[in-house]
This record gives sequence, structure tokens and C-alpha cells, in this order.
Amino acid sequence: MFRQLVSASLCASCLAITPVLASDATDLSREARRTDQITAAKGQQQVVDRLATTFTGTFGTTEETRAVVTSLRDGTRQGKRSGTMGYGEIHIALALAQEYSAERGVPADVALDRILAQRIEGKGWGRIAQDAGFKLGPVVSRLRSDNARMEHPAPHRVTQAERAVRPERMEKPDRPEKPERPMRPERFERHGKS
Repeated sequence: MFRQLVSASLCASCLAITPVLASDATDLSREARRTDQITAAKGQQQVVDRLATTFTGTFGTTEETRAVVTSLRDGTRQGKRSGTMGYGEIHIALALAQEYSAERGVPADVALDRILAQRIEGKGWGRIAQDAGFKLGPVVSRLRSDNARMEHPAPHRVTQAERAVRPERMEKPDRPEKPERPMRPERFERHGKS
């Protein structure tokens, strides 16, 4: 009897987790489509640049990260043919690798290769995250905010270096001298007033 209760409660808890996982996976797919739509609207170069700057530090310098994005897009990752990926899938893969790297303490490149290997096996993004032991919620949130920044980039802020290069101020032209006022005639005193 006790075993039946335990197994029933375990099944119920697994079923309770499944809708959350499915919901996050659906949100993740929605954000991937949104990244692809942004790519169609803004152009590939802008999205590649944005992904490279977003994940700089995780995958090395901006140029190294740009090379990772390009290798995923072309379908060649460290000499292995893994099939081409859309920018939405690339965005997901990089975000999952970043989370995986933080959770497990492995280098981001290793985490990315492990995630891609599971993806090639046919696993979905949600299953990959679940197997890695982290939740998709933060990853979905990250993709949402990244997409919002790609759609509506912040206005250019002037850096201190740019401020230092400001052109010198032009000198104000000298003011013309005021003409002298004519002298006022002296006041005559009226008789009778003191």
C-alpha cells in the first residue's frame, strides 16, 4: 500500500512538471522564431553582431564569439558537420551553453558541444535542459530580453573616450565696442528753486 502511494505521488509530480516544461519549451520556440523574424527584418549582420556582443566573455572575445555563431550557421562546428542552424536555434544553443557552463562549471565551448551532440541525437531543447539539471525559465527570459534589445537597440551613448575627442570650442567673436554716448548737456538751474 505504501509503495503504491509513493509511486502514485511520484507519477503525479512528474505529470505536474511536464506542463511547465512544455510551456517553457513552447516559449523558447516562440523566442527562436522571433529571433528569426528579427533577422529577416534587420539583416543577418546585425543579428550576428548582436549575438556576438551578447555572448562575449562566455565564448571569448567578440571576434571569437562571432566565429562560433558563423560556424553554427554554416553547419561546421570544430570540423564536425552538424547541419545548418537558424539564428533562433543558434540563440537558444548559446544561451543553453552559457547556463550549462554556469551550472556545471565547464568551459562554454565544451558545454556547447555537449548540447549540440544531444540536439543531433534528436532531443528537444527542454529535454536537454532537464537532463543538464537546470530550468528553462531563466533561458527563456534571457532570450526575450535579448530579442527586445535586438528589435529596439538603445540609442548610442557617448563614451568618455568619445567625449575626450570633442573638438575644441570656437572662440567667441569679440564684441564690437559700444559707441560713446554723447555728453549730456549740463542742466541749467531754474531760478526760484533751491
